[in-house]
Amino acid sequence: MEECDSVASESLEHLELDEAEELALLARRILPSSLLSPTESPDTKPRSASSGDSVVEAVARQYESFPYPHREPEDDRESLALVSPGNILEINHYIWNGTRDFKAPFRVLVVGGGTGDTTVCLAQQLQDLGCPYEVWHLDLSAASIEICKRRVHIRQLRNVHFLHASLLEVDMLNIGVFDYVDASGVLHHLPNPSLGLRTLSSCLAPTGGMGVMLYAPYGRTGVYELQELIRSLNRPSGSDNQLPDQIKLVRELLHALPDSNRFKRNRFMMGSKDLDSDAGVVDLLIHACDRAFTVKEIHNLVQEAALEIITFLPRISYEPTTYLDPSNQELLTRIEQLPDVDRWHAAEVLAGDMYKHTFYLRKMSRVQSQIDDTTFTSPTSNDILSDQRLWSQYVPILMYVSAEELAERMFRGGRFCYSGYSRDTCQLCLRYLLPVINGHRTIDQIFEHTGTRWISTESNDEVPCREVYGSHLTHLMNLLIDCDAAVLSHVESVTNRCLPEHSYR
Repeated sequence: MEECDSVASESLEHLELDEAEELALLARRILPSSLLSPTESPDTKPRSASSGDSVVEAVARQYESFPYPHREPEDDRESLALVSPGNILEINHYIWNGTRDFKAPFRVLVVGGGTGDTTVCLAQQLQDLGCPYEVWHLDLSAASIEICKRRVHIRQLRNVHFLHASLLEVDMLNIGVFDYVDASGVLHHLPNPSLGLRTLSSCLAPTGGMGVMLYAPYGRTGVYELQELIRSLNRPSGSDNQLPDQIKLVRELLHALPDSNRFKRNRFMMGSKDLDSDAGVVDLLIHACDRAFTVKEIHNLVQEAALEIITFLPRISYEPTTYLDPSNQELLTRIEQLPDVDRWHAAEVLAGDMYKHTFYLRKMSRVQSQIDDTTFTSPTSNDILSDQRLWSQYVPILMYVSAEELAERMFRGGRFCYSGYSRDTCQLCLRYLLPVINGHRTIDQIFEHTGTRWISTESNDEVPCREVYGSHLTHLMNLLIDCDAAVLSHVESVTNRCLPEHSYR
């Protein structure tokens, strides 16, 4: 692995400070930052505890003691954790409509990168594509950085840089702007998430995009009540009650929960893999700063940062008709008339069990550029699928999803899940379409390959049937994309090559 040069932090002594910089300076005073190269050892000296500890310091201390998520670097020799956001095919599809040129330099910033799932995943994919990339991994925890460094070394990944810092400092570190910023599972651990997102927006390139994951409230039923109970039970012990003792208390409490308890009745939380490790228990139930966001709260947060939501994932989960009886036309008509944010909100309320929101963002200035300059605009997946003239220019690529996995998404527990699509459509998708998507065939070639078989079984009247099949193919492709099972890539993008096979976990 190539060594990365250390970057000296700019002195802040003589800067004129606005509100954001004042808060960032306060964070710097509480948590002195060092920029680490892969050959340096992080400062793991315990930070002093006092009654005046800040939330930021408490969070840093937590992850220093229990790096999250729990990972054994040696496991990366056999398999690689695939994450979303963090899949380069997905990123290209949603942020650049499948047209990004990965032969050009590509800069990535991963904030709150923890033990490195996203960092390692993205660096591996970009390296496989032959892209001249840089990935910058930022985290408050030196212990987490050390684990990520070992994983990077095991995978023999190049050009991965490490920053031991708060994300509030990013715009003062003189590390430039980035094509892609990943903020998965970090903003909801800040005292001021709005300030955090505005800070990240300032280091995003004008044509770049951002992937974000935030907790959602309705699927985390019982979490915050249990957190408050745990804090109450720990108060008699005072500040000397260390995390190992708190973990022991939590495990005893979980074992004692009655069947009526809201956390115990929440299958997502009680079945969470976080409960399998001490680091996960701390992150889920003993966190120093943890909040959840509804879709509407996310919309407001994003607008304050002069950003725009591209999409939530999987798209079909944020489509209200997914949860409604298709025979109720009056209700469906009302739903169709809602603005996007209200539709997404309706889906969140109807589902009632979303425990996280994954979504992609872009700058509002980029949206205006697309309006002002038509040469900047590339067609969306809906544009592509509705215009057969574009079919020869785009390649569908499966997102590491087998037919069995997709069938499970469509037919959970034997029940068909998505009222926006017919059961027959899903069955046709599995039978005809999946076997011929190989990462090389264009939509047009798939149409010719499968359409001939379709037409021969349906009718001797070729022209009408080709038109009918064209509409069927559009419907099937949309279903795959909505289920987060496929993306589109332009024929000139290097992502239309099948990425080397890795064993994902």
